[in-house]
Amino acid sequence: MSQMKLPRTGLVLWMCVMNRVLDTAAAASAASAALSITQCVIMQYTSITCYWETTDHHLNISSYTLQINKTSCESKHSFIPVGSCNTSGSDCSVQAIKSALHCFCADVLASTHTGSIRSLPYFFSGINAVKLPPPQIKDLRPSARRSGCLQVIWRMAESFPKNEKVYILLQMEYTTHNQTQSQTIQAFSNETLELCDLHPGSKYTVRLRAQDSRAHAHWSSWNSTDTTTAEKAPAAAPRLWRLIQPAEEAGKRRLTLLWKPVSWPEVNGVVLSYSASCHSNLGSSQWTCGAVNASRRSCVLTVSDDTCHCSLTATNSAGTSPPAHISIPAHTHAEELPPAQILSVTPLDNTQIKVEWTAALNQSESGFVVQWTSVPYIKPTSLHWEHMNENARSFILTGLLPEVPYKLSVVSLYGQQTGSGMSVIAFTREGVPSVGPDMTVLKTSSSGVVLKWDPVPLEKLHGFIQNYTVLYSINGKDKSVKVDAHVEQITLSELTEGTYKICVMAHTAVGGATGPCQMVLVGKNEAIWINFFFQHSCPYKHSVIFKPVCVSPQGLMMFK
Repeated sequence: MSQMKLPRTGLVLWMCVMNRVLDTAAAASAASAALSITQCVIMQYTSITCYWETTDHHLNISSYTLQINKTSCESKHSFIPVGSCNTSGSDCSVQAIKSALHCFCADVLASTHTGSIRSLPYFFSGINAVKLPPPQIKDLRPSARRSGCLQVIWRMAESFPKNEKVYILLQMEYTTHNQTQSQTIQAFSNETLELCDLHPGSKYTVRLRAQDSRAHAHWSSWNSTDTTTAEKAPAAAPRLWRLIQPAEEAGKRRLTLLWKPVSWPEVNGVVLSYSASCHSNLGSSQWTCGAVNASRRSCVLTVSDDTCHCSLTATNSAGTSPPAHISIPAHTHAEELPPAQILSVTPLDNTQIKVEWTAALNQSESGFVVQWTSVPYIKPTSLHWEHMNENARSFILTGLLPEVPYKLSVVSLYGQQTGSGMSVIAFTREGVPSVGPDMTVLKTSSSGVVLKWDPVPLEKLHGFIQNYTVLYSINGKDKSVKVDAHVEQITLSELTEGTYKICVMAHTAVGGATGPCQMVLVGKNEAIWINFFFQHSCPYKHSVIFKPVCVSPQGLMMFK
């Protein structure tokens, strides 16, 4: 019996040992899988840098040791140490690499509080992992051979054997105003390059990087420099508009010329000044703003009531732009050409409004100008405007403010002449009035009172007036009368004798605000009324029919 048990006991013991060995191997394999090298990069003659990642963040790794060896490219069995490095991060560099023309094996050992784990070996061919140093830009200047081109003179930071040069690629990018062009060439075919078809007077950023074509995943870092191409005279005219206002002098008008600068790339450089002038079509009268600083966008002239013609040019260091023209109609002919018809004005959000229009019938417009300004109008420079082509039928105004009224109009252009404008008032969002109407008592009688009030200014309404409410009370009894928005006078009749508190309230679609209240005394034989503001103490502003009085909330005081 005992002889039969011993082999069985030995078998069980052997199975336990094997299970422990297998569990340990599985655990080691799992730990190795949790740590892996993702790539190694060789900086020629400098270093090998390897990068790794850990998928199990509960390992509490305190440090890493990277080991790099040379190995046989075929068998991958023999190893010659290259170097090692230690770090607490996820990459490390081994210095002093003499050549990349080898195969390498790398692994990383991670130290934890409970022991250590090692990654699986990472084999790589050195030539496929080379990252070159960035090429050097020796000079960037205008080409002496071709006008409008730039010449780039560059060199590699290191020399290459003749048989290696064929693998080196050069990538060049040149950028201006967020427009980038790129080309990739064989590096050593030409170390002097020309960039052509460039915009005049524009700042260009030129940058180069290099690659060993056998290491297609690794480009060098960029090396860059800036330069500005030679200027030419502006190729287009500034955009010109006008604002016509009465002048204090009879037979004259105040003309504000407004413009927008020539846009890139037509500007061909930096504008130094503008020149604006007008002349009468009927006589020899001329008016000029002279040379206007490039930072300005307007100038003011006092011109005659006759038809006149205005022009504007922009000048840079290389010359002057073509002129922009606009015709100012005679005062008596200002309304002859028909306007565009505004179809709809639609708020899009708190800062945008879309305006749509249709052209006048049987007319041939050359374009339109959409113009807008907040109300009240402050100064010519507060006028915003935009030129549109003849096919445009809508425009979105941006950068607006909620609860602010805007006056906008669409003006038709007929060559250098303009049609009359059609204007509307619009809000992106309406609000509650900030003040109520100021009321005046026009007349009183023994049983009634006639009231008049001034409309609230549009900028204080913060919306369109919907209606008014006249509020009046006596002896704690409140009454009200609602009237339409166009009504600005009302008679309250059949009033009993006594002192009435009367106010007028203005309403928009969002809410209302009450104006200053007045106390009005209505009697059988005489009526006395007083303009009254509760927030002030007596004496109050007063108006008298028979005797000067001051009414306070506590009672009636008589003055001699």
